[in-house]
Amino acid sequence: MTRSRKLGGFGLVAGALVMLVGSAGATVDESLSVVATISPNNAKMSSFDIGFVDSAVSAYILADRTQNAVHLINTQNNTLVRELGQNAFVGVGASSDTSGPDGVLIVNRHKEVWAGDGNSTFKVLDIGSGAVVGTFSTGGTKRVDEMCTDGTVVAMTNNADSPPFTSIWNIRSKTRVATIFWDSRGLGTGKAATDGAEQCQWDARQNSFFIAIPEVNGDGTNSADGAFVQFNSAGQVLNVYDVPLASCVGPQGMAVGPSPQVLLGCAGSPTNQNTVVMNDTNGAVYATIANEAGNDMVDYDPTTDHYHLARGNACQTSACGSTETARVGLVDASTDTADSDFVVGPRRSSDHSVASDPVTNNVYVPVPGGKSTGLCPSDANGCILVLRAGPGDGDE
Repeated sequence: MTRSRKLGGFGLVAGALVMLVGSAGATVDESLSVVATISPNNAKMSSFDIGFVDSAVSAYILADRTQNAVHLINTQNNTLVRELGQNAFVGVGASSDTSGPDGVLIVNRHKEVWAGDGNSTFKVLDIGSGAVVGTFSTGGTKRVDEMCTDGTVVAMTNNADSPPFTSIWNIRSKTRVATIFWDSRGLGTGKAATDGAEQCQWDARQNSFFIAIPEVNGDGTNSADGAFVQFNSAGQVLNVYDVPLASCVGPQGMAVGPSPQVLLGCAGSPTNQNTVVMNDTNGAVYATIANEAGNDMVDYDPTTDHYHLARGNACQTSACGSTETARVGLVDASTDTADSDFVVGPRRSSDHSVASDPVTNNVYVPVPGGKSTGLCPSDANGCILVLRAGPGDGDE
């Protein structure tokens, strides 16, 4: 029997077995198409960051700096439920490094949203009312960005601080457990993260967290190898694995796929458009996928067995230039081959967020306002695209 409960008028469906187009048993050859659009408050949405889906409560949340709130969307009907933390964040700052909200998660038995802000704090929001119930400092000077959780603690990263660092917080007590600095203290003697620290994920197979470090001992332009780092819930670094530059320029996104796969979304360069899949048991390169770089966030849907890649800076030729576009990549995890990309429009670095719901198989991709895509009800305002996979015409 499916059990439902409500929080402040938000219908929460737990354990629903809703399998729509693109569900389990999907073919290798697929493509994404738009099934709905969401325009929060019919207002402009030009600066946003992380999206996150909690399928147990049919919720998608998106950090929107322009509207200074976290949008709460019902994934069963793709409608806006309410704004969380309205006007509690710093909003759009001088750069993304000092803007907020940024990273977001739903935690604490689906009752709270944790959202990073641009002033090195994070807010704890009540999902039922949208109210701020606590504000906590991580002790840095820039934004609190990517977050991940094992259900007991949350790991969150100040990616723009120097050095970047990850702090680990107990969910119930709201106290700091540990801090990992991504210099010699976290990466080993003589090593330092020279282009920030990016997406992290909890890997239940290894009973530990992993985080993507775009560059180690480089010049800040992803000119050197990155790192795939394993650490535990107590903040102890367990392994620092090299991510070869030839396989991945600037590892940023991370999605835990089928064993032993962890896909890293790579920033790429005009001459290297690879994205890489790592082996979580030994840190070795498991597979390299050509022509799927330009990523920030990446995502995995276990019911379709596909990765989704937010390719905001996708480049289709070695010269890039006018052919560079924003795309959503679709990669079959059973073969580690790319299906057809969904083309969003001209390149824009802000088109970088993706999250999927394994119950409905919806894929949520926000599109910034002010760009000509023809996909949103208003190009001026932008929107959240709801995509879903179906049979395609062939791999790209």
